[in-house]
Amino acid sequence: MHSIDLSPPEFWFYRVYSELTLSMLHQINNELTGVVFLSELIRDDLASGAPVGDKPDNLSASVENVLRLTKQMMHVHLPVPLEMDESPRDLCELMQEGIPMLRLVLPKAIAVIMEPPPACFPRVSVTPKEFHLVLAAVGMLLSPCSARSIGKLIITAEPGPPALVFYPDYPADEWTEEADSRLESSAAFLALNHRLKRLGGSAGVCRNPDEARRGGLRLLFATETL
Repeated sequence: MHSIDLSPPEFWFYRVYSELTLSMLHQINNELTGVVFLSELIRDDLASGAPVGDKPDNLSASVENVLRLTKQMMHVHLPVPLEMDESPRDLCELMQEGIPMLRLVLPKAIAVIMEPPPACFPRVSVTPKEFHLVLAAVGMLLSPCSARSIGKLIITAEPGPPALVFYPDYPADEWTEEADSRLESSAAFLALNHRLKRLGGSAGVCRNPDEARRGGLRLLFATETL
């Protein structure tokens, strides 16, 4: 068996892939459990002559969710042909489409809130696949300590140069000023910055002058080349 030597940044992104896969498999398992349960209820109703009600619709919805999650997992892991790439795209549209990726790696009680973007926004040179992976990495990097944490992850957009800024709005014991200072030197941040530089952008830690918010993470993206 041959071993594969990976650089530290690429090794960390394998952790991102693993976290996404485990989260999606967990959701698929939950949906399939519901499919089995609904199937048994429908069978019992048919056997007893009782009305099945809306159970077939619920069963169909669960199956569609399984198909959606399976397709999503394939999209994460399989290479996308260049002719299918959709870049360049509007950064705010990509963010709206990619919010489910953030939710996959954040605790369930963390709300993801995107503030209204500027009316005019430049297009960026990044494929949806790469963008979604970056978002998952951001979610892991900014995830609070406990899986039961509550709070908000607030996202703002800046038009020039095009950037997204992520502000963790968590309880003080889950995200402290010390966590802000450690963020920039963490292996996860360095791996994320390495990936963004490959895409023509960069990552940086924000020092927010607004005392109502702690610091955050700013991602810069390369604009569309004409």
